[in-house]
Amino acid sequence: MSNLITNVSSLKTERQKIEYIQSLIKLKVDESVVRKEVGRVFSIGKSARNEKYNKYFKNDNTHKINLPKMTKKISEMESDADVGKAIDKLTKLIKPKNTGGKIYTQPAIKSAKKANKVFQVNGDKAVAEVKGVEDIRTVEDLIAYANIDMNIWEVTKTVANLWNGMWQIKAEFKRKVEEINLKQIIGELKEDIINHSPKLELITHSKDKGGLLLEITAFDLHFGKLGWAPSDGSDTDINIAREVFKKAVIELVDKSQKFGGISKILMPIGNDYLTIDNSNNTTFANTLQSVDSRFPKVFKEGRKLLVWAIDYLKQFAPVDVVYVVSNHDTDSMFHLADALECWYRNDKNVNIENSPAPRKYYRFEDNLIIYDHGDKVSPQKLAIVASTEYKDWSLVKNREFHIGHFHHEKTLIVKDLDVNSAIVRTIPALSGSDYYHNSHGYVGAKQRAQAFVWHPSDGLQAVLYSKSNN
Repeated sequence: MSNLITNVSSLKTERQKIEYIQSLIKLKVDESVVRKEVGRVFSIGKSARNEKYNKYFKNDNTHKINLPKMTKKISEMESDADVGKAIDKLTKLIKPKNTGGKIYTQPAIKSAKKANKVFQVNGDKAVAEVKGVEDIRTVEDLIAYANIDMNIWEVTKTVANLWNGMWQIKAEFKRKVEEINLKQIIGELKEDIINHSPKLELITHSKDKGGLLLEITAFDLHFGKLGWAPSDGSDTDINIAREVFKKAVIELVDKSQKFGGISKILMPIGNDYLTIDNSNNTTFANTLQSVDSRFPKVFKEGRKLLVWAIDYLKQFAPVDVVYVVSNHDTDSMFHLADALECWYRNDKNVNIENSPAPRKYYRFEDNLIIYDHGDKVSPQKLAIVASTEYKDWSLVKNREFHIGHFHHEKTLIVKDLDVNSAIVRTIPALSGSDYYHNSHGYVGAKQRAQAFVWHPSDGLQAVLYSKSNN
């Protein structure tokens, strides 16, 4: 109780009292304590305080809703019909019950309606404008109203005047210089690589290779993610992720050496290797992420880490790298894979497959390994889709799908008279937990990578695991 307000007289208005109770709920203070505080700040007895709590606070959902995020999302909609639907949904989520409820819900809904189309972005330039909004008289008011991130934008021109009897506030913006465009990053990188990439000699490996394939699957690294154990379930940042990835790759290669016959290494990349897709620190679907650094650094350090991995693996056997499309880093990972292709263009030890196809098929003699991130087609339907797409489906004896996305390990055997059988393996995540998974109770999955040893005709010989990081 030491952090609670002890001087009731400091809560002078009804709104202040309501905000105080709401703050306790947001902080997840024990319900019995909150009930007592209701009685204390409103000066009512036990029966009345319980009735007031049950009626006005117990089922209150306002603290569970990210109103600024929802308002911003509505403001970016172009269709009036979509705006209407979103406003209706927002109204249902936060139902006004009394004066206290209206304090939180009505301005939010009103703000969402008015903010629609206020901030218009066109590439590296943007314009924000409002007319006739009562409380907006300055550019600072406009920036706050439109929820503009001033870490990304800077004001270049402003207008503030009366227009047809209404206040008009308008501002023009440009992206800050340090916010480097992804296209610019890739363009400069590719130009440097093409101009300076050396011609590398084919590494001569041992002649006593047994013809085995080593497949390294380090899925869902979410490189760049920022995690804090007390709230997210685990600590992570760029440095931690880098070390986890390196240790997993080295450990899996070490474990594979006892087979003594690795003649080729397969390493799929993608599968949410990066946690963000752009300089707004969002995924491809514009979901905001907790990020350790700015996008250019995440992208650059992520590229350097993959170069390290490929250079390490090619010392043991030729390396095939296959890019797998995923939902967090759809665009950024395609560009990163394209950069790797340029980087290794003269290296006969490495082959990069970076097409943007949603599924990838890797044939190794009598084995077919299919990659799909797992976020769009259900595991039960993958075999039907693949048997249609892959014309030599019936010519391979062993078929396995290796998917990510779900952050836990699972094996499903799909049997169908028309498509024969296939195994769908969900690969565990190499990244730690985050707030979403932790708060929704998705806990307990082992944080590790896997490797598979394949025989040309006899199929899968072994499944290897890196040491779990939790």
